[in-house]
Amino acid sequence: MIQSIAVKVDPTGQYKNVARHRLVDALGIVPSFVSYAAVEATEPTARAVLDAMAEAYGFYMGDMEGGTVDAEGVYQYPDDPPLYPLVRWKLDDDVTVYMYQFAIVAVQDKDTTIITRMD
Repeated sequence: MIQSIAVKVDPTGQYKNVARHRLVDALGIVPSFVSYAAVEATEPTARAVLDAMAEAYGFYMGDMEGGTVDAEGVYQYPDDPPLYPLVRWKLDDDVTVYMYQFAIVAVQDKDTTIITRMD
């Protein structure tokens, strides 16, 4: 079980002119999957957290290939404009979950980055 969760809305400062509640509202019910994962994840790893999120979601589409997430959490897919995270969660300082527009979610630990969609 995850012991702590730290949440940051607009962690890169990209959306300064957008009300914070609008950024959170844009995520729909996906944040509830992070809360579920914090309770249900068997260990503080990206895969365990994503598996718990997928269980809560109920319709996991699998991992997406080809994109990257930089140190600030910016998602980049070849030939597409960068996506800046709307919200970042830190789970026990071991796992970071970023949520972006278009229902894209990235889950990272020190060794792994997993990107998927949850829409």
